[in-house]
Amino acid sequence: MEPFPEDVSVKPTPQPPKTIGILNIIFGVVLMIVSGCCGFYTVLTPSMLVMAAAQEEKAQAQMKAARQAQIDQLRKQEEATEDENLKEQYRTQREEIEAQQSKPEASETEAMKSFQNPRIVGHFGTELVTGLILDVLMIVSGIGLIGLKDWARKLALGVAGLKILRLLALTASMALLVVPTVTAALGKIPANPGNPPPAQVAQTIGQMGIIYMVAMLLLGSIYPAIALWVLSRPGARAACSPPAAPEAGPEW
Repeated sequence: MEPFPEDVSVKPTPQPPKTIGILNIIFGVVLMIVSGCCGFYTVLTPSMLVMAAAQEEKAQAQMKAARQAQIDQLRKQEEATEDENLKEQYRTQREEIEAQQSKPEASETEAMKSFQNPRIVGHFGTELVTGLILDVLMIVSGIGLIGLKDWARKLALGVAGLKILRLLALTASMALLVVPTVTAALGKIPANPGNPPPAQVAQTIGQMGIIYMVAMLLLGSIYPAIALWVLSRPGARAACSPPAAPEAGPEW
């Protein structure tokens, strides 16, 4: 009768779990620093956009007031002069300025405000919070793996699996929620002569965003996949398993 798998003696291999533990600590610390910097930028960006939008609205109001003052001045000059040529000249200038005054302002304010969409804030906020939590757990599991603790091996396996699932979810969120919202916001930016159309720029940035997330998914899944494979090997399990209690001798 062939023995069951659990009955077969497995030689512990402590070095692979310890190596994963060291790498978990290094990657966890580095990723926490990166996440902290990204989090600072994520928190700061909405405030900067609000300030920029307020400044642009103020500048537009000042420009509109200056044009209105110019219109009033030309109207007064038109009414005061008796020279028909001057009257016609003042009228032409006034009508040109009035046409500009009645034209909708080409503004980037609405486009900037669109970046405060709850979808975008929610995506990057979720990315930041979940990243920090998993990075802390990665560091904790790394410390335990150096000591060949079985709980640390199980925790590291769970963290590695969650990291891959997190990247999948963030990629889907980027493609389905963030990119359409960002491209729509960029499309509202007024076109400037000599520059590419905003719609074309928005499409290009949207494609780059998806490519970036797919690349992050592929590259970011490499180490978690390696950790899953290494820590699930019988030798790693044996190395992290608590020593079996000695069998009690026969009672006399």
